[in-house]
Amino acid sequence: MILKIIEYPDEILRTPTEDLTPEEIGSEEIKKLIRDMIDTCEAADGLGLTANQVGVSKSLFVYKTGHGKYNVAMNPEIIVSLGKMTSYGEGCLSIPGKYFTTKRAKQVKVRVIDQYGVERVIKTRGKKEAKMFQHEIDHLKGICLTDKGK
Repeated sequence: MILKIIEYPDEILRTPTEDLTPEEIGSEEIKKLIRDMIDTCEAADGLGLTANQVGVSKSLFVYKTGHGKYNVAMNPEIIVSLGKMTSYGEGCLSIPGKYFTTKRAKQVKVRVIDQYGVERVIKTRGKKEAKMFQHEIDHLKGICLTDKGK
């Protein structure tokens, strides 16, 4: 089911999300939310979508891999940031039609719980993936692209 994407400046986008509990991680409610978020992200032609962008204040996002499939990151945490870069033309599904210039790390290592409930450490493989992880984690912390970019 395609969900409504919340648009800036809605307050939920400014509110830090809550971590998922171990009971929530494998629940049918979260599995359905993940399926609906994937459908929504695909329909919007996005690279990633956070739960708070669809009105759910939980620390969860879906993202498209380089192979066109989707993965899930629950309770993500950046554990290492390497290098600096300027990102041009960074957009957001919650701020349609606007693009920003931001400062981001060139590479990040992120601890996540995946869709199977397994804790993993992901090392990004390129600037685009690093930018996407940082962008989505900012959303989960209540940080909007308008705070980071010009």
